[in-house]
Amino acid sequence: MEPVISALAEEYSSEVTFIKVDIDAPQGEKLMIKKGIHFVPAFIFISREGEIVKEASGRQSKNSLRRDIEKLLGD
Repeated sequence: MEPVISALAEEYSSEVTFIKVDIDAPQGEKLMIKKGIHFVPAFIFISREGEIVKEASGRQSKNSLRRDIEKLLGD
């Protein structure tokens, strides 16, 4: 997934902030527990207003993630 995420992060660098969390680090583990994440990779799409608008886990295609990003930017 890393090449897909890196490509999308570069493509949308002026519009979207991508945050990668190390789930092996104590803070990452706490975040997983707090958000109820059980599978990785996990994707959380947050609007400009700070609302979670979509969550997905497991492998996602580049096109699927791009559609989600475009939808988020269109709102």
